[in-house]
Amino acid sequence: MTAPFRLVVGAPAPRQAGPDDCGPTALTVARMLVDPDFNAWVSADGPAHGFSSGGTTPPSRFTAYVGQVHRRATSVVGPSGALQLPWPRALGTPPWGVCRELELLARPRGARYRAVLVRWMSQPRRERLLQHLAGHLSDGRPGALFVGSPGLPRHVGLIVPGGEVPAIYDPGHGTVTGWEVDALASGRADIGGWPELWWLIAPLGQADSTAAGVGAEPSLAGGTHQREARGPRST
Repeated sequence: MTAPFRLVVGAPAPRQAGPDDCGPTALTVARMLVDPDFNAWVSADGPAHGFSSGGTTPPSRFTAYVGQVHRRATSVVGPSGALQLPWPRALGTPPWGVCRELELLARPRGARYRAVLVRWMSQPRRERLLQHLAGHLSDGRPGALFVGSPGLPRHVGLIVPGGEVPAIYDPGHGTVTGWEVDALASGRADIGGWPELWWLIAPLGQADSTAAGVGAEPSLAGGTHQREARGPRST
C-alpha cells in the first residue's frame, strides 16, 4: 500500500523539470496530496489504476501528468469541458487555468475557486486577504499564488495547510517553507527567487463550511478575475 503523500516544511519536494512547468508541477503535487489513488499511480510501478499512463516508472508518470495539466490549463477547453481563455504554453499557466484545475482535484468535489489580482493593493489589504485565505484551506482544498517581479508575474506556488499557519510549496526549488504574511504582503517574498505577490487563488467558503464565505471580503466578491494584460510567465 502506498503511503500518503505529504509536504513537510524544510523537507525536499518534487522539483519542476522545465522552465515553464511551475504551475502544472504545483497542480500535480496538489492532486497527489488530495487523491490517494492518483498518488498511488504516480508513486508506484504498477498498473495505471484508470489514469492515463505516460510511463511505467514514477518519474515518467509524474512528468507525463505535468504535461497533461499544462495542456489542459492553457487550452481553449478546460478540464471540465467548459470553454476557457486559451494561453500560450511558453508563457506558463494563467490564473484561470489554475482555478479550474484546483476545482477538478479538490475534495470534496464541487469546490469553487477564485483568482484575485492583488499586485496593486495596499499592504494592509494584502495582509487581510492572506489571513482570509488561510482560513479557507483544508487538506482537500489547497490554494495557490503567483509571484514575480514588480512588472510581471513569473512563478506559481502551492499553498497548503501546515499546522498553525499554511506552508508554501515552491516547485522551482523543490522546497516547502512557512507562511510569512508580512513578507508576502510587502513584496519581500522569496518564492522561486521572485519577491512580488501578484495573484491569490482561493477556495470559496470557510474550510469548516460554517463561517462566512470568501465573499465577505469585498475584493473576493463577484466572478473570477481573468485579466490578460499582464499574464504569467514561468521561469
